[in-house]
Amino acid sequence: MRSIGFSTKCSLSIALLVTVSLGVLSLLAVTVSRRSLREQVLAANLTTATLASRAVQQYITDAVSIVQEATGRPKLRQEILDGNWPEAGKVLANLLQNFAQFDYVFVQDPRGIIRVRVPPAETIGQDFSFRPFFREVMRTRRLSVSGVYVSKAAQRPVISIAAPVLDAQDNIKGVLVGALSHGTLSQFVSTIRQEDRTLVRVVDGEGLLITHSGGAGAVLAQDLKAQPIVQAMLAGHSGTMEFREPGGAETFLGAYVAIAPWGWGVVVAQPVSVAYAAADRLGRWLLWTGLACTAIAVLLGWGLARALAGPLLRFADAAGKLAAGDFAVRVTVQSQDEVGTLARAFNNMAEQLQKSYRDLERELAERRRVEEEIRSLNEQLEQRVVERTGKLEAANREMEAFTYTVSHDLKAPLRGMEGFARALGEDYADRLDEAGHRYLGMIRSSARRMGELIDDLLRYSRLERREMRRERVPLQRLLETLCEERDEEIRARGLTVRMELAEEAVEAEREGLREALANLVENAVKFSRDGGGTITIGARREGDEAILSVADTGIGFDMKYHDRIFRIFERLHRQEEYAGTGVGLAIVRKVAERHGGRAWAQSEPGKGSTFYLALPAGAGGTG
Repeated sequence: MRSIGFSTKCSLSIALLVTVSLGVLSLLAVTVSRRSLREQVLAANLTTATLASRAVQQYITDAVSIVQEATGRPKLRQEILDGNWPEAGKVLANLLQNFAQFDYVFVQDPRGIIRVRVPPAETIGQDFSFRPFFREVMRTRRLSVSGVYVSKAAQRPVISIAAPVLDAQDNIKGVLVGALSHGTLSQFVSTIRQEDRTLVRVVDGEGLLITHSGGAGAVLAQDLKAQPIVQAMLAGHSGTMEFREPGGAETFLGAYVAIAPWGWGVVVAQPVSVAYAAADRLGRWLLWTGLACTAIAVLLGWGLARALAGPLLRFADAAGKLAAGDFAVRVTVQSQDEVGTLARAFNNMAEQLQKSYRDLERELAERRRVEEEIRSLNEQLEQRVVERTGKLEAANREMEAFTYTVSHDLKAPLRGMEGFARALGEDYADRLDEAGHRYLGMIRSSARRMGELIDDLLRYSRLERREMRRERVPLQRLLETLCEERDEEIRARGLTVRMELAEEAVEAEREGLREALANLVENAVKFSRDGGGTITIGARREGDEAILSVADTGIGFDMKYHDRIFRIFERLHRQEEYAGTGVGLAIVRKVAERHGGRAWAQSEPGKGSTFYLALPAGAGGTG
């Protein structure tokens, strides 16, 4: 068997040393990175779960307050006591119109028979005394919040809030029941999630799924008791854990927070594959770097071994010639014959080799020092990038959750103010004078205007955080939908809408384009004069731009205000009929900038205005 040569041994030894060293360092770096990401994700999930639990608790508390207040309304209470169910239905219809928290409401008599329901359904007159919430109210004589259950009549999961209606002798004459709107609650919970694959779930005290942030991916009223994280939440605790769903192959990093006093809870979970994505990318980068360094080490070792092999062979030849002499003889110059010449040559070679070794050692030491400095700088840079990216993402997630929580905390009281003002106007219409009705109208108008401002601000803030995903957007259908949404106002004001679409579609972010065009159409309708006028919506291609335009024949404005009107909160017209939030045109300009385009207007007082939205060639479609 042929033995392995010196050059090969040297190359393999250096390659093995480099590979093992880089492998250990890479494994350590990936392990530390995964541990840091795990702590960050668990902390972020716990923060989100805490905020979501508070928001959901406030949402249910508001709904409970509405039901309690409704049972105390004199008109509704009297109609229930008198058994005047048609009139009670009218009051319930007004209640359902003012409060979007409920899908439907109904009243049961003391025997559990449904006497009135809004909107009407075939369950009127049927016995629903078997419902746990009805039994709980009849037993405790207090308001009850049910868990989630599947209603055969509504054909969907339901959560009910029931409260007793008492007469003067404190006898129960009826039970008012409000079915919470899953759509509104699900939409609210969906705004809380951090990123695409982070799932927020709200679970009742029996472990049944109430709502979630995953769209249609999970079944409402699904039994989740078998999940370890749900079991921990049902025990009334809050915390974090790494778990795997029963029968599932994927592991999750989750956080759970219990919601008092109903025994509900919030679970926030993120797949480990998503949480450790940054660490996995680092591992792949270190793997390729290690392979490159190993290849360089092999080449370097091979070259070094070749440089050493020649002098060693010449030394062996000299040693062979000296083998015939005295073994005590060292390679020293003792004579001027051939042996002395060979000795001097060997000694010169040894000196040169020793010098070469010293030079090479210094060069290698310097190279190792430089490589170590580069590696240290790279690690520091990577660590700073990971830390800053993590802090920025955590800050964005906390700010987004905070924004939606604050918006809910503002909009819920505003809806209550508007609803209570409407209820006061109806329940005490005969006791209020003209000034009282006017003041109530001002309260309702102000609350509605404040809600519109909050909605516009949310849309404006979402523009920066929303991922830019362009797609082909047909213009005809989009614009017809926008006009249909305002059809009642267009007809009432006697306006004519005309479309001149030379461009059939554009490639853009669908939601952003819709928001921009919706604001332009709304402005055109608002600032048109009553009793006739034309709104012209156009789309054409000019060079490397797709130009969208909305023109009206309304009141117009002075062009000296052109730059101001696209600023946020700028309003040129203060009259009530033209009042707005001052955010719409700012959204239009922001959408244009996100696409790399532009927005501008042309106008003349008394002759109308034309607003333009230009998308660059990279975002333009074909006609």
